[in-house]
Amino acid sequence: MSPGPVPVLILVQTQAQCLAAPVCSYKVLQVEVQDSIYLHPSCLCSEPPVEFTKPLEDQTVEEESTATLECEVSRENAEVQWFRDGQDIRKTKKYEMIVDGRKRALLIHECTLDDSRTYTCDAKDFKTSCFLNVERDLRIIHLDAKLLAGLTAKAGSKIELPAEVTGKPEPKVKWTKADLVLKTDDRVSIDTKPGHSTVTVAKTKRDDSSTYIIEATNSSGRATATVDVNILGKTVGQQRKRKDFL
Repeated sequence: MSPGPVPVLILVQTQAQCLAAPVCSYKVLQVEVQDSIYLHPSCLCSEPPVEFTKPLEDQTVEEESTATLECEVSRENAEVQWFRDGQDIRKTKKYEMIVDGRKRALLIHECTLDDSRTYTCDAKDFKTSCFLNVERDLRIIHLDAKLLAGLTAKAGSKIELPAEVTGKPEPKVKWTKADLVLKTDDRVSIDTKPGHSTVTVAKTKRDDSSTYIIEATNSSGRATATVDVNILGKTVGQQRKRKDFL
């Protein structure tokens, strides 16, 4: 009686389709029993650390816009964590994390001046950081907060209407009152310097009650802001005329 086929154990090394290829290989155990072959893969690979093939870069954006902080990692399956000044960032309506192949991106919506921070993408063994600088919209005119609700003063007093004006290139400023261009005279002065403009009205009268408009224009566009002025009472001269009449 002749003996049957003798089982033969063969260990072979073969390249496998692995996310860590080409450093990864499978050790495959082939068991030949008669006419059948059984393959038992056992992955012996250890994935290399994730590196950044494209680091984050510093950015400058205008407030209320969306900032996109983007980098690339060495593996598509890499997991990363985002930080803002060392604090963990979680996905919210403001923060959006994007994973697209090897690309990793952090979207910051409705940027404010407070978002000017250092942001870090951490892949455990390696990390990359950048600074986000948020600037005011260069076409926005910023009025003194107290004047946004209007200004009320007594007749005969002095009033000031200050406004912050920012823009690149430096905008040209014009003040109007009731659709008429405001000009300097013995009671009205206009002081305009880079960054701000102030209208001063001395010895106010009831006729000074109106809507004052500041307009700034440059090659980027045009912006306006308004302040309502209400002068109460009568001036000393008006009171004397009334007494003389009586």
